[in-house]
Amino acid sequence: MKTADSIDLGQPFFFDKNTIHKFWLLLHKVKLELVKRAYFFAS
Repeated sequence: MKTADSIDLGQPFFFDKNTIHKFWLLLHKVKLELVKRAYFFAS
């Protein structure tokens, strides 16, 4: 069982919209970079 403390500490990270938004932006940048490199090596 999780304690109340660990649940409280976990919520700001998992449920904060700004954190999620930054994470997806970072993921998108990485994906774009990988696609560009794959396209460059394939051509």
